[in-house]
Amino acid sequence: MSSSLSIWDPSRHGPEPQTFDEVLAQFRQLSGQADQPNYWFASFAQHIQNVVNSQPQVPQEWRDRYGHFVARAQSVEQAIWHIELPAASQTAMRKLMVDTATTLGLVVYDDDLALAFLRGDIVLPAERRSSWDALLAPPEADHLPGEDEAEQFVTEQMLQAFGPLGFTASKGQFGAIKLTRQLPGGGGQKIGFSIIADAYKDAYRFGVTTQFSHEAVQALYQRFKFTDDEPFFGSAPLPLDLQKRIFYLSTYQEARAAVASVYAFLEPILATTTTLQGLDGLMNGSLYPEGKERSRDGGRSSPHILIVARLVGNPDYDAIEAELTEGYMKSNWVKTEPNQSEWNRLVAYLRTEVQPLV
Repeated sequence: MSSSLSIWDPSRHGPEPQTFDEVLAQFRQLSGQADQPNYWFASFAQHIQNVVNSQPQVPQEWRDRYGHFVARAQSVEQAIWHIELPAASQTAMRKLMVDTATTLGLVVYDDDLALAFLRGDIVLPAERRSSWDALLAPPEADHLPGEDEAEQFVTEQMLQAFGPLGFTASKGQFGAIKLTRQLPGGGGQKIGFSIIADAYKDAYRFGVTTQFSHEAVQALYQRFKFTDDEPFFGSAPLPLDLQKRIFYLSTYQEARAAVASVYAFLEPILATTTTLQGLDGLMNGSLYPEGKERSRDGGRSSPHILIVARLVGNPDYDAIEAELTEGYMKSNWVKTEPNQSEWNRLVAYLRTEVQPLV
């Protein structure tokens, strides 16, 4: 027999229940009641659809059921929307739907588990909260069973953390996973990570890199013939005190804790670097000194960083130009033509042809 969740909107059919008995009473009262399509149902469906269509390793059943979920939500003309759960990875989808719905202020009733869920992480009846927690968490002493399973679990955890910020997942080069988001105004951010088995430590290496892009920077960069054509540049490396930037994961508990640490560190930086001024603060200012240092390391990002400084009218532009020129001329990049001549062209062009945008 299939399992399902029932959701409804207490702002339309309130008041919001406070007890499990009130949830049941509201459920019985609204069952079968006609209603107009609900904006919050569509918002809920949009988030589920985004996760399903952006996560590279979800079961095919998820794509079949929820790949066009918004259209189904817009056709619901009942006060209660009954949503059938998949057989594949059912607990993961159940949690995703509960978290998404309650974040939007919807009420969720799970008849199979005899539980209800409200915003603010409320589970009713309260005395059965432990049964929900036990269902969700893999035994914390259990080892991650294999590299593929470890990668899938970490990817799910990363998407649960960064998905609400607008990041979507895809496979990058050499098997790495990348989370990317496009920002209003032309900016972009990328979080790359990989899971690699380490036989010596009997664990999985989890490393994270973060880079940035901007359409205005790329438009200028493409006027030149530098040998690197990657639009993402800069760096916001994890601090050394976070497992020396590499986490070694053996258990589900360690994986959840690592992702939580990564999110706690990166979220403020991501929030601050959504504009050219924010990028300049990271790469030419004092927002995160190690990020500034690492962004200059090796010279690859130096042209982008110089462009950022010019576009924002950085008052220390002369000093930044001199510092970046010295570093670039000592880097390996300058050994490959035409990078040296293109750097000189870029410096001259920015001085004579480009005025600050802000």
